[in-house]
Amino acid sequence: MLYVTFVCKKVKISAVYVMMTCRLLKHACGDGMFAFLKRSLKYSCQCNSRNPLGIDMIPEKWNHILFPNSPETSVDKEQLENCVRRILSTLGSSAESDLKTNLPGKSNDYCTEGNISDIPSRFDSIADVVAEKFPPLEGSNLDEHFKIIAHRYGDTYKKLLDKFSKFPLPPINQTWVFRPGWTKYSFQGNHPIAVDYPDDNALILDVEVCVNAGNHPTIAVALSDTAWYSWCSKRLFNPRYHYTNKVDLDDLIPLGRKADDPERIIIGHNVGFDRTFVKEEYFLKSSRLRFWDTMSMHIAVCGLAGDQRVLFMAARKGNRTKASEEALVHTENPAKESNVLGFQNWKWLDVTSTNSLIEVHRFHCPNSGLFVAKELRDLFLVGTMSDIREKFQLLMTYCATDVAATFEVFSMLMDQFWQRFPHPVTFVGMLEMGTSYLPTNAKWQHYMTASDKTQRTFQNQVGALLQEKARQACNLLYNDRYKDDPWLWNENWDVGKEPKRITTFKRKTTETALEYAKRVWDESMKKQNKKSMNRRLPAWYRSLLQNNMQLERWDEVDVFNAILEISSNENAINLSAQMRLAFKLLRVHWNGYPLYFSDAYGWGYLVPGRTSNLSQFEEEQPGRYIVEENVVFPYKSVEAFVMLRRGKIDQPVYGAVMDGREVELRAMQWLDKGIHIDSTAQEYFFQRNQLKSKPEGIFAADRPENVNGIGPLNERVNLPGVWFYKLPHKDSPMSSVFNPLGKCMIPYIQNGDLQSDDPDNLRLITAFNSMCSYWKNNRDRIVPQMVVSLTCFQDACKITPDDEISVILPRVVCVGTVTRRSVEPTWMTVSNPETDRIGSELRGLIIAPKGYRFVGADVDSQELWIAALFSDSYGVKIHGSTPISWILLKGDKSKGTDQHSLTAKEMGVSRSQAKILNYGRIYGAGRPFATRLLKTFLPTLSDEDVKKMARKLYRKTKGSAPDHFTAQLLKAGTDRERSNGGKAAEKGTQR
Repeated sequence: MLYVTFVCKKVKISAVYVMMTCRLLKHACGDGMFAFLKRSLKYSCQCNSRNPLGIDMIPEKWNHILFPNSPETSVDKEQLENCVRRILSTLGSSAESDLKTNLPGKSNDYCTEGNISDIPSRFDSIADVVAEKFPPLEGSNLDEHFKIIAHRYGDTYKKLLDKFSKFPLPPINQTWVFRPGWTKYSFQGNHPIAVDYPDDNALILDVEVCVNAGNHPTIAVALSDTAWYSWCSKRLFNPRYHYTNKVDLDDLIPLGRKADDPERIIIGHNVGFDRTFVKEEYFLKSSRLRFWDTMSMHIAVCGLAGDQRVLFMAARKGNRTKASEEALVHTENPAKESNVLGFQNWKWLDVTSTNSLIEVHRFHCPNSGLFVAKELRDLFLVGTMSDIREKFQLLMTYCATDVAATFEVFSMLMDQFWQRFPHPVTFVGMLEMGTSYLPTNAKWQHYMTASDKTQRTFQNQVGALLQEKARQACNLLYNDRYKDDPWLWNENWDVGKEPKRITTFKRKTTETALEYAKRVWDESMKKQNKKSMNRRLPAWYRSLLQNNMQLERWDEVDVFNAILEISSNENAINLSAQMRLAFKLLRVHWNGYPLYFSDAYGWGYLVPGRTSNLSQFEEEQPGRYIVEENVVFPYKSVEAFVMLRRGKIDQPVYGAVMDGREVELRAMQWLDKGIHIDSTAQEYFFQRNQLKSKPEGIFAADRPENVNGIGPLNERVNLPGVWFYKLPHKDSPMSSVFNPLGKCMIPYIQNGDLQSDDPDNLRLITAFNSMCSYWKNNRDRIVPQMVVSLTCFQDACKITPDDEISVILPRVVCVGTVTRRSVEPTWMTVSNPETDRIGSELRGLIIAPKGYRFVGADVDSQELWIAALFSDSYGVKIHGSTPISWILLKGDKSKGTDQHSLTAKEMGVSRSQAKILNYGRIYGAGRPFATRLLKTFLPTLSDEDVKKMARKLYRKTKGSAPDHFTAQLLKAGTDRERSNGGKAAEKGTQR
């Protein structure tokens, strides 16, 4: 909002931006006032409040209140005509109806529609009333208004931090009292005393948790400018009592927070984690206790971006060359980018570090005498409460060392942080981000139980389907028909007898002779059953059996009856849709080419017709080649399947090929003709797969004519008579697909590129996977959420006996990225609920307690609005004067004139895909990023075509520099003012 304020000083404010502010006033002014403002803005859009380019503006009376003493902006006729011509050249005739100007010769008929001639007088009176009810500014303008409020809120906390950062670090306490609760160790040398909680206004805090004992704090150490403090949980001190896994307020760490207490601040490294174990933070009544994160300070001052982190970790392992190559894979001009990214100079590695406390401390405090031994941390991860009690003194000192290291980092970073981020709103915003609070109720447990149950139901249905497919596949044992199967040929079909093992049974001292004989007999029969089973089942099927699977009378049944009996037990085999075998059993293919898994490249497909490598393999019989011991590749069957899918042969011929019925094939005169695919058939086969081949040196030169795709990859996948092509991945051609039914492959299933011989079951499994994907991917983050009930603590929490309130404190990192975005693994990325996704209703479980309401203040497309303001302030200085601004302010989705619709039409992609492209450009992503996205969105286009499209997009939007070797202003782009304005701001210059 502040950023918008600064830019708006140069531009008359638009009604759209005031609407953003009104949303923030909704809670303060009430629903009635908000509705009043909304109605008045509606009237302003209908009459007398549009600028010369037809953009809705707020009344002048409001402008004078929000921006007093701002100079008037005047634009001559020639400038306006130039703006109109640029907008029309970008949008064409679709914008003419909306582009109504007040230029001489143009009619201004805004108030003639709908018989609303009385609106001007009504609107003037409304504007007067609203102007009277506007909250007074805390200063002479909006800039001062927000600064004054921020100083009023945050100055006390800033003074506490500044004072504490200058405090000299005392020696670490060496002896710790083992008793529950808080113990104070004064710097004056007094005896340790038990206290209810630390009463200092500034503390460094570190909490440790024994993972195997539940989600409860185990020990903690705090440091103030007067004393050290230690805390021990009652669960650690009293092992004789039986404790539940449920977390109660009494299990948490008290800090004595009261609503009328003065300002206090807790400092920690990733302090959002420590905050979740503070008792008073779960109370409904807010207080003045705040938390300050040293990890966020480090990230904001000298953190790593995502690509930098990959390079940093690779360089640390001593493999800088490989790191450079991997980073340059997706760049458009590697020679140029290698210099730009600094690969020729790795000095940037010396001015940053990763985010862990030990790394941050080593980086910022290289001369410190502290040694942070993270090896002791493993006791909290894998040890028990007994282990921690045994090494209590050592572990408390380890925790205190972490506190001391955090203090040193905090002291070193404080001045740097104020220098880099002097604005008080930044500081206040970080404090407020550390107070997140999510109330819920008894529905939370029902949500998790129901989600688990529904997922198991779907998984059982998929498992039963795949189990039946596995049973049917075992029929291929007859006459070794598996050797001609295009998918299961390389599975282990061994049904050989295992070597005998001599087992001796020792008699237990407590056993009678009869008990001993019975035990020996039972165990011998179990082993005999297992041996009989192993002699009858193929190895790949045996590997799916659960360890406790038992079957009586193995010697009395053949293999197929045994499999039938196994199949009757739904828990007999472990087979899921995520296993590689599942895709083979489903006989999945890409446009008619059987899928094949390569350890080097992931899933791909086999294209028959290759003859150059047949001489490298021994032919077992016509159409089958030996690729390794006891494994033959059914080249004839793969080729026959492709021809069947293309309509070149019919089902009887294909069935004869698969069954090896040569007499029937010769009667059909099929074998005599041969089954090699001619060039005409090849051209037809690959017409749906028009992907340009990669340049020489990436893929081998041995390739079929007129065949495009991600391949062929002959060097590491060399099978007789076929080429191997990779399945397309959404990230890049270099990425591999390891789950053909994953989310990124669903569009290919829907458009028919990825199919199965059993399409109904494939669609069913895909639907079940899609429905379970959210819960499967997020369950491990949702189930461990620390949900603390307030029901038993009514007086302390100020709730009634009827209230069933539980609270979750998200572990937010208020500055988790170098762009200073907050990060939290679950709640920051929660999606909208969808009826066909299990568990997606997570957001709806956050329920306001009785007497409270949630207030939302979200701004749609905020970054694009700011970009539009930036463009207008740099250009003619009225709203809508640049194409990008006019599109954002006046573009209409229904008419196809909004930015996402225009980009979608230009690139031939969907509107949702265009949105990703647009936001990428706004955040500074270059053409390589757009190229990768377009390659994902349009996999049938060649690399060269995709690059041309990306260049066209950036030329039309960002524009082009007249001289590529100088940093001159961009020309001829719809977004050029935004880009040029960004360069000017970066250099500290203005127009």
